[in-house]
Amino acid sequence: MNKYAHLKSLPDLCYYDELPEEKRALARQGVLEDAERSRRKSLDTAEQAWRANLHRAVNDPAHIRRVVHNTNFEARLKRNESYLQQSILGNLLMFKPNGDYYRFMPDQENQP
Repeated sequence: MNKYAHLKSLPDLCYYDELPEEKRALARQGVLEDAERSRRKSLDTAEQAWRANLHRAVNDPAHIRRVVHNTNFEARLKRNESYLQQSILGNLLMFKPNGDYYRFMPDQENQP
């Protein structure tokens, strides 16, 4: 099976600045939810690493940085509306015409 087969059936997508004004709030909310999902995933990974080998998890600087970075990033997005919009525009995030955030990762639920 071709791992890129899902790209052939992409829905109509648009960038944040192409969305109607009334759909942008939904788009921002979708990005915030994705940041929270990412933070939760990093915390779950941290917990699994801790359970597997406490000493290795505690002494792994990349592991600790990842958790701190995801937590700080999500907090900054939530408290700073202009940073959220800059992040959306700067990362060229795409959305469905109804404002739903579209992830291009094949393991995500919004894939065709």
